[in-house]
Amino acid sequence: WKAKQNFPEYMTKEQIVRLLGSKSVKGALKSPIKEYDSKYTNDVEVPDFFDARIEWKYCKTIGEVRNQGNCGSCWAHGTTGAFADRLCVATNGDFNELISAEELTFCCHTCGFGCNGGNPIRAWLYFKRHGVVTGGNYNTTDGCQPYKVPPCIRDEEGHNSCSGQRTERNHRCSKSCYGNTTSDYKNGHYKTKDAYYLTNNTMQIDTMIYGPIESSFDV
Repeated sequence: WKAKQNFPEYMTKEQIVRLLGSKSVKGALKSPIKEYDSKYTNDVEVPDFFDARIEWKYCKTIGEVRNQGNCGSCWAHGTTGAFADRLCVATNGDFNELISAEELTFCCHTCGFGCNGGNPIRAWLYFKRHGVVTGGNYNTTDGCQPYKVPPCIRDEEGHNSCSGQRTERNHRCSKSCYGNTTSDYKNGHYKTKDAYYLTNNTMQIDTMIYGPIESSFDV
């Protein structure tokens, strides 16, 4: 249950801050909060150790750490990642691919400001109302709309390819599939049934039942 360090030790504080794009976390109380579920039963005990990668080994998206590049789109990667994981869990592995962080980052104008940050709960509301297509990583043809922001890469001498570079400019929203061109953009949007926040008391049990969650915090 304990999170580990995600950023390499060589990254500076300035480089990390530029990637922090989750907005309006303090407004959580104004959004729907899920405190009850019919599957939240007293006989479900929260173990000391739980690893979703082990629980749902057939879900290849669980545990994959995507490279957001020089773009404050962590809010989009976190939500699309959790959504893809939960789709896999809900379908027992029938759905097993990445959801497009590209579409969410640059097409959900109610979510925020693209590479300059966004609101996670609005991303989930976008999934519920509009849906989102599939989309793999940079420089692939995986899914309908793969991510177009180049990754930040560290060379053998320890230099970060994004160091000193400007934040990626927001892309124009695409209304077609440019990755796997056989995908159906119009009918290929996946939707979630609901959008909600979890409390400290329900985060663990909800994860155990439905799969990984997305979390944000103010710094």
